[in-house]
Amino acid sequence: MTDFPLPDEHGSTSVPNAIIAALSRDETDKETVTLILRTLWWLDRSRSYPKSVRVADLRFDRILVAKLGDLFEHALDVAVSTGMFLKNGSGANEKIFLNTESAARLVADSDELPEPASGGWDGHSNQQAPADAYREYEKNIAPLTPMIRESVSRALQDFTDQQIVEAIRIAVENEARNWSYVSAVLRKWNRGGVPHESSTRRESGEQRLSEGELRRYLERQQ
Repeated sequence: MTDFPLPDEHGSTSVPNAIIAALSRDETDKETVTLILRTLWWLDRSRSYPKSVRVADLRFDRILVAKLGDLFEHALDVAVSTGMFLKNGSGANEKIFLNTESAARLVADSDELPEPASGGWDGHSNQQAPADAYREYEKNIAPLTPMIRESVSRALQDFTDQQIVEAIRIAVENEARNWSYVSAVLRKWNRGGVPHESSTRRESGEQRLSEGELRRYLERQQ
C-alpha cells in the first residue's frame, strides 16, 4: 500500500471510542463500515454545531461513489439504525449528525424549530446565534456541560450571539478561560452598557485597566 509507512506529520480523524467499540464488537458489513468511517471524516471537518454533514455531500463523495455505488442508501440506513448517527431534514437540507446529546436535542426539537426565513434557532432572531456562542465556547474555553449550556442559553436572552462571542474573546485574551469570567464581562456590560464592537477591540490603557480590574474582582471571589 502506497500510503504506508505514514509520514511523521500525518493527518488524523477523531473517532469516538464508542464507535470503535461497536465496530469491534458487532458484525457490520464492509459497505456500512466504509460509510461510517467516511462520515466520521466529514464530521471531523465540520464547523457547524452540532457537527453535521449533508447527505447530498456523502452521496457524491468520490470514495463512497467508488466503493458503494448502488449500496449507498442501504449502508446509510444501516449506519443510522446502529444509533451511531442521527438523520434530520429533507431534500437538499437532509443532514447526518453524530449521535451526541447536543445533536439528539436538536433533532428532537426540530419539529418545533421555526423555518430559517421566519425566525431562528431556539427562538432567537438569528438562526445561527446559539450555534456560534456554543461553538466558540467549546473551541476556546472548554467542552460544554449541561450547566454551562444552560448558562449560555440564558445569556442569549439578554445579549446577542456576537456580544457573547466578544465576551469569550475578552476572557481568552485575559487568560481567564472559564464561564465565570465571561459571565462577569456580560454583567459589567449589563450595568454600564455594551460597548461598540470597535471600542471593545481598542487596546487603549483605559480598556486594559477595565479588564484588569474585572480580573482582580474575579480572583477575590475565588
